[in-house]
Amino acid sequence: MNLPSPTSPDPEKVKILFDGLAERYDSFNKIASLGLDQLWRKSLIQLLNQFELKDKKILDLGTGTGDLIFDCLKNGLGKNHPAFLGIDLSQPMLNKAKKKLLLYESEACVQLLQANGTRVPCASNQIDFVISAFLLRNVKKVLKEVLFEIKRILKPEGKIFLLELVAPEGIFLPILHKIYLKTMLPLVGKTIFKNSWSKDYLSETILQFGKPEDFSKILKEANFKDVSYISLTKGMAVIHTASY
Repeated sequence: MNLPSPTSPDPEKVKILFDGLAERYDSFNKIASLGLDQLWRKSLIQLLNQFELKDKKILDLGTGTGDLIFDCLKNGLGKNHPAFLGIDLSQPMLNKAKKKLLLYESEACVQLLQANGTRVPCASNQIDFVISAFLLRNVKKVLKEVLFEIKRILKPEGKIFLLELVAPEGIFLPILHKIYLKTMLPLVGKTIFKNSWSKDYLSETILQFGKPEDFSKILKEANFKDVSYISLTKGMAVIHTASY
């Protein structure tokens, strides 16, 4: 398999990779994260739920199989009639999301579209909140373009909540974290995905993404305001927050 580079992943190669992972992706996430992925998404949702969401427009970048949107609905965010737009490069991922959507009854409007994060099918100044889960590492090569596009579509005072996996800091935890990424994670991946497993791509994108303060600097350089981040589970995941 011609895998994307962890340092500068090509979007088309990322698309091909996730096309092949779509069918078993949800199972892998739950097992590989020891169920923590659900807690991390819930932390983002709690931040989002602090705001008035009635009739708001919420964009989920890199929605994948739609888990972040569906967790929003399961946690009651649909009762205020928000409109969710989930976009992703991978059509097989979106197909899984559309199947799950049929199981949900919600007052929220949910639209799922195949699209690139550098060219969101949305007019300027239309979105109230941009959210994402585990996307940033996969768009590192086009990160500036993605952030520019987020700025374009956000309404004035619009906000972003971006969840990402990172390497924790400290003395012993980084060692244990790296051992897990290099040993247990491949074992889980090979068991679930067989020949479609992404080898070292996932672990290396986590290890090479950089520190949270580095990404905060990037957001500030892109002229976002109120830039901050929240560390989760001893720094193994981070939610980056900012406003237009």
